[in-house]
Amino acid sequence: EELPIADVKAFSIDDATTTEIDDAFSLQKLKNGNWQVGVHIAAPVLGIAPGSNLDQVVLDRLSTVYFPGDKITMLPDDAVEVFTLEEGAARPAVSMYLEVSLGFDILSYRSVIERVPVVANLRHHDIEPYFNEETAGQDVPDYAWKDELNFLWHFAGALEGRRGKADQPQQTRMDYNFYIDRDGESEKVRIVPRKRGAPMDKLVAELMILVNSQWGKELRDAQIAGIYRSQGGGRVRLSTQATAHAGLGVECYMWSSSPLRRAVDYINQQQLVAMLRGEKPRYQKNDAELFTAISSFDTAYSAY
Repeated sequence: EELPIADVKAFSIDDATTTEIDDAFSLQKLKNGNWQVGVHIAAPVLGIAPGSNLDQVVLDRLSTVYFPGDKITMLPDDAVEVFTLEEGAARPAVSMYLEVSLGFDILSYRSVIERVPVVANLRHHDIEPYFNEETAGQDVPDYAWKDELNFLWHFAGALEGRRGKADQPQQTRMDYNFYIDRDGESEKVRIVPRKRGAPMDKLVAELMILVNSQWGKELRDAQIAGIYRSQGGGRVRLSTQATAHAGLGVECYMWSSSPLRRAVDYINQQQLVAMLRGEKPRYQKNDAELFTAISSFDTAYSAY
């Protein structure tokens, strides 16, 4: 309750079945004519003490497990309800604010710990009829969140270009979402196809790459231990070294944007919060517990 409440109106973009809403966005015009882009990440580490029973649940389960029609969440439902970025509440978050010019250049970064008012949980099936490959960035009739979505979509395109990925041919792939509709004793499987790479996918993906790369650099520069995802010429691997991720085109990258769903993100958020508060981080460099967490997560995530 002592956290300041951000002066923003944040919204999230997720699938209809998402209950662990990790990320939300906000957009504000600044007095100097530039824009403030906010990326808000749910902050369960603010309410879960290291070494507590709930902390141990995270380190035991390590990830949310998905399967057709259901999932097993990493955090128990009552904990998810406290920290998910649900509309109608001001939820604890680690926020990154970017000052962005009209030409979509990033002029500054700052990160804060706060409560973020979430005013809308946008769902793919509701937004995609209005915001899609044919309409994104076009002069079309108004719809809810049109200006914010279009600005962030253009910004995402600029971010993609700076990573050197904008001119790569895009593979058209289909995702298949599986649902089980239950009516009394009867159950029916429903399979819903959805093309990958839609404008809202690109918007979310680029902003997540941005915060995961920037926070990774900030932890590295502060000489605070973290778990990074790196890729040279081969497969992606987890390590404590902040080396380049060639596939993404960034100098370092770590998972920190899904702390409700992955233990690696949860651990990295603990380190980030310590850095922002000027406190001693939970994990030190060459900490045996950190290497154990990496090994355990790799094994469990592959199995899941």
